[in-house]
Amino acid sequence: SEILRLGVEGRFAEAKERHAALLQMFLSMERGGYPQKVRAGLEAFGLPARNPRAPMRPLDADARAAFLATLAPLRVGAGV
Repeated sequence: SEILRLGVEGRFAEAKERHAALLQMFLSMERGGYPQKVRAGLEAFGLPARNPRAPMRPLDADARAAFLATLAPLRVGAGV
């Protein structure tokens, strides 16, 4: 993992920054809509993801944008 590599290299401030970015993504997912956020993340990576099964609904545009904003500092995904 990049965080581990940074720590081994003694680049603790960078490792802490990466961890903080990951934590924001995980906290967002834990606040609700986990399956929908997984699907939004897959789509951000350019992978196909169908709508969740009923009774769940896809994320609305605002919730999707807010979740994808947590991915941006991680510099992952084609659509992020």
